[in-house]
Amino acid sequence: MQSSSPSPCPTPSPVTPVVLPDKFRLDRYLFEGQCVQTCPEGFHHSRNQTCEACPAHCQLCSGPGRCLACNASFYLSEGVCVKQECGEGEVEDPDYDDCMACEEGCKKCVLYNPRHCLSCTQGFYNFQDGCYKYCPAKTYSVEADMTCVPCDPSCVSCDAHQCYWCETDLFLSEGVCVAACLDGAYADDDTHVCEECHPGCLTCDGPEEEDCLSCAAGKRLAGGRCAADQVVCPGRTFQSDDGVCKECHPVCESCSGRERNQCTTCGKGRYLTQQRTCVSRCPPASFEDVARGVCQACAPGCVQCEDAQRCLHCQPPLQAAATWLLQDGTCVHQCDRGYAVGQECHSCAEGCASCGQNSTHCLSCQPPLLLLQTRCVSTCPPDHLAQGGGCLRCPPACQRCTRTGQCTECEEYHFLHEGHCVLDCPERFYDDVDQRVCGGCHPTCLLCDGPGNNDCDTCSDPDASLHNGACRPRCPAHFYRDALTGECKECDASCLTCLGPRPDSCVSCQSHQRPDDRGRCLPPAPHCPPHRYLDQDGECILCHPYCHQCSGPGTTHCSACHPKHMLLNGSCVDSCPTGYYQDDKEHRCDPCHPFCLSCTGKHSHECVRCKAHLLRQGQDCVESCPASHYSDATSRACHRCDAACGECQGGGDRECLSCAPGLLYLRSQRRCLHTCPPDHHRDPTHHLCEPCHGSCKTCIGKEARSCESCHDGYSFTNGACQSMCAFGQYPTPQDPGHGCEDCHGSCLECRGPGEANCTECPVLAILAAGGRCLPCCRLQEPEEEGEDGASHRSAVSPGGPSQHQQQDCCNCTETQGECILGTNFAFRNEEEEDDSSGNLALFVTSGLLLLLGLGGIVIFIRHSRSKTTSQPDIIIPRGYEKLGGGGGGFSNPGGGGSSSRQSQLVDLSGRGKGAADDDDEDEDDEDEDEDIVYMGQDGTVYRKFRYGRPGEDNEDELEYDDESYAFR
Repeated sequence: MQSSSPSPCPTPSPVTPVVLPDKFRLDRYLFEGQCVQTCPEGFHHSRNQTCEACPAHCQLCSGPGRCLACNASFYLSEGVCVKQECGEGEVEDPDYDDCMACEEGCKKCVLYNPRHCLSCTQGFYNFQDGCYKYCPAKTYSVEADMTCVPCDPSCVSCDAHQCYWCETDLFLSEGVCVAACLDGAYADDDTHVCEECHPGCLTCDGPEEEDCLSCAAGKRLAGGRCAADQVVCPGRTFQSDDGVCKECHPVCESCSGRERNQCTTCGKGRYLTQQRTCVSRCPPASFEDVARGVCQACAPGCVQCEDAQRCLHCQPPLQAAATWLLQDGTCVHQCDRGYAVGQECHSCAEGCASCGQNSTHCLSCQPPLLLLQTRCVSTCPPDHLAQGGGCLRCPPACQRCTRTGQCTECEEYHFLHEGHCVLDCPERFYDDVDQRVCGGCHPTCLLCDGPGNNDCDTCSDPDASLHNGACRPRCPAHFYRDALTGECKECDASCLTCLGPRPDSCVSCQSHQRPDDRGRCLPPAPHCPPHRYLDQDGECILCHPYCHQCSGPGTTHCSACHPKHMLLNGSCVDSCPTGYYQDDKEHRCDPCHPFCLSCTGKHSHECVRCKAHLLRQGQDCVESCPASHYSDATSRACHRCDAACGECQGGGDRECLSCAPGLLYLRSQRRCLHTCPPDHHRDPTHHLCEPCHGSCKTCIGKEARSCESCHDGYSFTNGACQSMCAFGQYPTPQDPGHGCEDCHGSCLECRGPGEANCTECPVLAILAAGGRCLPCCRLQEPEEEGEDGASHRSAVSPGGPSQHQQQDCCNCTETQGECILGTNFAFRNEEEEDDSSGNLALFVTSGLLLLLGLGGIVIFIRHSRSKTTSQPDIIIPRGYEKLGGGGGGFSNPGGGGSSSRQSQLVDLSGRGKGAADDDDEDEDDEDEDEDIVYMGQDGTVYRKFRYGRPGEDNEDELEYDDESYAFR
């Protein structure tokens, strides 16, 4: 036997390790060559009594196929650790086993290339594997599928209908880029647009009337102008330069030339454009004026409209041009009480004057509402002030403040001083812990710990003397002023007044003493030698043996002590008692600070041990731990919380009660995080990560109508995720028929199969963070045997023998509606549970039989006494006959051997009847009625009978005693 571990282990064989119970009969398990009582984290107990590793990515498990907690980046699903899926806008980072953000606007992107988007978030357009808030140059947006489509190569800016801006050296004509303008228009080199000629010109090089280059029929060119000839041509004709009337183009009702862009009026069903053409449908940025038969221009920025007041589509963004947004039929540069999604303005929520990102993300509020972060509220919280239409946070550490930003109430551990909250009060003020204010010191104090004139720590007058907390002009008798500290210190016992602590520093002496020329106070003649004192009669009396010097005869009259002894209240002691410290310079015991149980000096920071109701904080004793610290009940000391915690109940990062500034509190895990998990939303007011409603995949609030996205098989409507299935069922989107399946039995409502997809729970169960409905952790008891022989389960201590114990449960003593995960018992294998269950069942059975036996003895004694008194001559022996199995003899009723055997018998027939009835019946029938049949636990059947003295008729006196038969 080798001993290389905390407990002796047998040498494991090559086939199966053997671990025996230790000397305390405790099972141990083999782990890395050592025998341990409990396997460490990451391992579980095996039936071979060894510690086996948990499955991959499992931090805590109870067996090879049952994981209880997972490593980082994994989550628990039906006992298995599953890789954490990245959320919307994230992709796996294989180098750091984490998720990294995609390019802005990406809803899903490619691994190793976060700029390559596969899909875009709401409000972004998809173009060439990228997501854009606005479509890039030379493209136009398609709102139906939120994509960008390239323009014609010669066009710089366009939409689905026409071009709006052409490349250099090209000109825009009727929505098309051309190298030369048509007749009736000239090329504007500044705007690169084909502008209309003057109506009198056929062709021109400018907009004015004298810029004509040629004239329409019936007119002639004279000095750059077109003048009408005297000839009047009929309808649908025009006068040419040679004075001949010629036919117009077929689309024209009247014209100034034969080309199609020389119309002056149009026929029915056609409209005259600015380019003098007749069209059946007006070009973009214009609408049909039926009354006048012309195409009228839409409002500025509009490319498609019903009339001059009702726009349907705005002009896409141009280079170096402002963006146009469609709101209520008008193109605007900025949304009014709305936010932009693509090129459209959506209305803000009620109360918001302006918003961004979504309807509830308010940027300003309608009076009289006030903006609190991104919400509009009627009144600001206590730690905010209303200013400029919003709620501004009070200055740091303020709980309440005025409209001018002056604090009126401070947080814990801070004190109000001149409208500000400070950690330490300045000079001439003290920390008033009860009121959380800086109280004024007495005028004589520079530093103090209270308002009175005897609460000074330092005097305001540098020449004053500090005595017992009061600043005086001079020190009282028997004290001198310490020039370094300004405190009054006690003179030598021989001095009445003095300049220092030494015996030769006396200025005046007690009435019975006299000064010498060296500043000492000497006793009057006769001079008493050491160890004596001068009494009232002028005699030198011997001091008590305990005193080195004294002023009287008793042990409490000492003024100085022998070496290695200390002066305490006029007595000499070997060592200072608890609550005092030893002043080696003065050879006396002085009291500790009121907070100290033992100390090395008079100040609070010189405590060695604190009083029972106080805590140790560094070198100080305090009544409560400061912020970001927690108290250890064992050591009675204050320790610092984890850096992420603002308040905590332990030193780990999962023991936070509140968070440091800038972090969010996840109550279910007691953790402080920079960002909330995917299925939680941020509560900016209370700095919490609150769980989404069970129907939401992601959300912006806890209500059912605060969803941002839904699980598969749910439809998104007005912020809510709705299922088409009945209550207690979930949709199956993979089913072509969109079927529904019943939820797991533990769920009241769910979003998927199994116990980890619950969204609502039955009564007495709480919805845990993993989607499971768990009961409260409770104690459980072993199975008890009822009167019917059936087993009934009641409560026992954790780790009990039940094979059906609830492993995971909610710690309902610590929860506030959320499930704080716990366990009902220690982790054990099924084999161990079976063994312990059998042992406990045997123990309980034996205990119940013992109680029955004791009760039987009492009843037996009482029956025996009553029968002996009333019927002394009657003998009523009883016995048992074994039935079957080759006949049976009689057991000895009084024998000790039958007692233990009979104590295990089980009554199968019920109680026997009494003596024979008054009716005369056959004796055989009577015997048959009176026999009682029993079966033992080993399966043997017995018949209980009785007998009496031969020839005696004692039927009426005989009776059965079914409860005490086993002990006779």
